[in-house]
Amino acid sequence: MLTRDEVLERMQHARLFLQAALSGLKNEKLSEKVGEQWTVRDIVCHLVAWEKEFHQEARAVVRRNRHAFDYVIDPSDDWRAWNAAQVEARAGRATGEIFLEMEQEQAAFLEWLSGVPERRLRHQSRWPWGGEGSVLELLSMCADHKVQHALRIRDWRTSQKF
Repeated sequence: MLTRDEVLERMQHARLFLQAALSGLKNEKLSEKVGEQWTVRDIVCHLVAWEKEFHQEARAVVRRNRHAFDYVIDPSDDWRAWNAAQVEARAGRATGEIFLEMEQEQAAFLEWLSGVPERRLRHQSRWPWGGEGSVLELLSMCADHKVQHALRIRDWRTSQKF
C-alpha cells in the first residue's frame, strides 16, 4: 500500500505535469477541441470539479462521516450529466479565474493531506460511485485522473505542433 508521502508526491507530480501540459497555451487555443468532446478549458473545468469531489469524499471518510454531503453524481450515466453541469457552471467565468480555482483547490487539497494522520488515510471505505478502498487509494486515483487528462492535452498539442 502507498504511504501518505508517496501519494503526496504523486499528487504533486500530477499537478506539475498538468501545469506543463497547459503552459504557454494562448487563450484562443483553450477553446479548441481536444479529441472529439472537450476543449482544453472544459478539461480544466472537469478537473477542478473532480478535485473538489475527491477532496470532499476524502474529508468525509477521514471524519468517518460519509453522509456529510449529498452525493449527486449518477454513475449509471458514466458521469456525463454531472461533468456537463460542472463545465456549464463555469461557462461564464474568465479562464484565469478557473485556473486560479484549480490552483487553490490543489493547494488546499495537498495542505489538508499533509495534516491527516496516515492511519486515517488507510481507513477502508465504500465509495458512493461503487467499489471500495482507502483514502490513499482514492487520492492516487485522483492523481492518475489528472495525469490522464494532461497526457491528452500534451498529445493534442504534439499532434497540432504547438
